Amino acid sequence: MCLCSRCVANQCPLLDSGTLGTKGHVEVVIPHLTESYNSQRDPPEEEIPFCTLKSFPAVIEHTIQWARDKFESSFAHKPATFSTFWEKQQDPHQVLRDLQAGRVHDSCVQAIKFLGRRPCTWDDCVVQARLKFEKYFNHKVRVVHSFSSLFWQSPKRPPTPQTFEPSDELENEETNVLFFFVPRYFLESRPKELLRMTPLIFEKDCDANAHVDFVTAVSNLRARMYGIESASRLETKRIAGRIIPAIATTTATVSGLVALEMVKVVQGAALGAFKNCFLNLALPIMLFSEFVEGYMQNLNFLVDLTFQVQYGVEPTMVVQGVKMIYVPVMPGHSKRLKQTMNKLLKQTERQYVDLTLSFAPESPDHDDLPGPPVRYFLR
Repeated sequence: MCLCSRCVANQCPLLDSGTLGTKGHVEVVIPHLTESYNSQRDPPEEEIPFCTLKSFPAVIEHTIQWARDKFESSFAHKPATFSTFWEKQQDPHQVLRDLQAGRVHDSCVQAIKFLGRRPCTWDDCVVQARLKFEKYFNHKVRVVHSFSSLFWQSPKRPPTPQTFEPSDELENEETNVLFFFVPRYFLESRPKELLRMTPLIFEKDCDANAHVDFVTAVSNLRARMYGIESASRLETKRIAGRIIPAIATTTATVSGLVALEMVKVVQGAALGAFKNCFLNLALPIMLFSEFVEGYMQNLNFLVDLTFQVQYGVEPTMVVQGVKMIYVPVMPGHSKRLKQTMNKLLKQTERQYVDLTLSFAPESPDHDDLPGPPVRYFLR
């Protein structure tokens, strides 16, 4: 998106290509001839329903995604919320006085709850790990398992509560991983730093951080509960990290096709010579499509009097970088309609400024329409 917008603003051709396993594509964007890459929207990625992840996993991908969500919740989201709260409220005694007075700050309950459970010794960390095991693999499972047998009909699988066995290799692995993470938050902090935490970002390519080990162990324990075949560490890493293996034949094909389009760009070929391509070598299929000619319309600003744009469209936002030039809903912006652009724009050494516009939708139920990039030349 960003690269395309810069190419459009600077009127440069864009050759976009990519591969996804056996699939590949080549798309060419030519200034003043074709639609831009941003003119089309990719369909949203399919997500696993929350109820499936929470209660009805059927394949190993479901348990791996559940484990990834637990990683984000336990080691990223909660520590970030905790640290942000105590950065804003640096005096715990003042927070307590506010609570007694009936004033509750944002995220206050979560932060205090997290602080109350914060371990200070290694023994506390061991207790936390055991409690987590019982919570996720025993107690909650018994509640779900108590549903009527009529509820647990195919394809739903009833879970089996897990009993902690120190001699069990898989359970030991999961508990050891919990032991690894808990001290990272709590034991490395000095007493004066008890109100600080460092959120962790999931990193699949570093074996030393045990991120993939955690997801693997938690996922396989949950898979065992639902009678799902477990996955190896390598397979878990591929699924959790969304790794799609690169195939040499696909890469070579896409590289050759995009090179042909680049030659056409250098030669200044006509519009009909360019082709977009979409392929899947597993089928095999290779589709070439002609370009959709870009829709062009001159937008003449009434520079000295108003921001209104001719041709029946009304701007809902005019922005220069991070500076709002005109946003109708902002207080005082209606007065800017009588001012000139030169007075409102942030002055630069260049003879022009780039503006971002959006326009009112045709129906009130729709979102604002993003406008094309506008280069406004200063007099």
